[in-house]
Amino acid sequence: MMRISLKSSIIIIYMNKFRKILNLRDKIGSEYFLYVSFSIFCGLLSNIVFTFSEWLAKLSGINYFLFFTSDIRISWMNDDSSFEKFLPKAQENLGIVIQGPIYPSTFIFLKKLNDLDIPVVFSTWNDFNADESLVFLKNIHIIKNEQPIDSGFLNFNRQIVSTFNGLNYLKNLGISHAIKVRSDEIILNKLFVSHLNGLWNEFGYHKVISLNLPIYRPGHINDHFLAGPLQDLLRMFDVSKQIEIAEYRAKWHNHLFKFFRMRDWPNIGSVETRLMYNLSDIDFLNLKPSEFLQFMLKNHIVTDELTLGLCMPKRLSTLINHYPIHFDNNIDYFNRTITEPYYRCLVKNNISLNYDLIDHNYENYRY
Repeated sequence: MMRISLKSSIIIIYMNKFRKILNLRDKIGSEYFLYVSFSIFCGLLSNIVFTFSEWLAKLSGINYFLFFTSDIRISWMNDDSSFEKFLPKAQENLGIVIQGPIYPSTFIFLKKLNDLDIPVVFSTWNDFNADESLVFLKNIHIIKNEQPIDSGFLNFNRQIVSTFNGLNYLKNLGISHAIKVRSDEIILNKLFVSHLNGLWNEFGYHKVISLNLPIYRPGHINDHFLAGPLQDLLRMFDVSKQIEIAEYRAKWHNHLFKFFRMRDWPNIGSVETRLMYNLSDIDFLNLKPSEFLQFMLKNHIVTDELTLGLCMPKRLSTLINHYPIHFDNNIDYFNRTITEPYYRCLVKNNISLNYDLIDHNYENYRY
């Protein structure tokens, strides 16, 4: 029997990887392949820069960042001003869940949220060591969770576990409505809670508020920020509906490149489509965009990052910054979404969508 050396095995593995890369180039074209490769390289470089800046901030104890890899200069870390307090209408009461690992901006965000005088749960992991100044904030409740054995595709199961346990904590406090924010986000709009309360008061307290309704991605809902009746959010993040990475990849590949056919979306999918399925028991992946859009406009409330002031520091540090984005007239079909101003006009029948054209585009064109 011929024995293959370790060195030869490594060479074979990398040759197979290189062959897959060449196959991808042939599939999407050399020009776009170079663009994708450059984007991936820039993303990796940006992650290195962000990791270094986090380390430098911890070492120096300075609570602000200047990201020199972007045109944007971030200095909100020293902003100690308070959010406007939540004034409930009707019989609703509100809590907030910040879920995920700790980031430099998480501490600042939690301290600002403490001034709202409503329960705020930071649902994180067992390896988290609480900052002393955080422990003494009266409205911040810290819960530590066991990591799921299978993290899930793109950490989906981690998000389910930390979100569900945070929401369940609020449920035990008698909370009826909740806001869920990822811990790598920060909100800069001091009136964001009052704005959400105004949306519920205007369009219905029974509705979930989500971000940027996608026109050509049936079933997709943004997982960075959600707000709504606590029972609905618990259904979306049902801890019993975790999905293993292998099972997920067997159904959807979740990787989408420009020029892919839009009608292939059911095979592409996104982890976020599972949240909509959990909530509605409808598999929107196999429906037309018009059916998804009409369902969402009737049953949900739509806002957007720019209106809320939602911001992700680690994306603002990237070399190619695409976040937040105003999608209204984006020529890229994948990124065409409905923002809050358009949602208001659509719900009030001031404007209308051409559903026939949307469905036609979906069947015939590419992202």
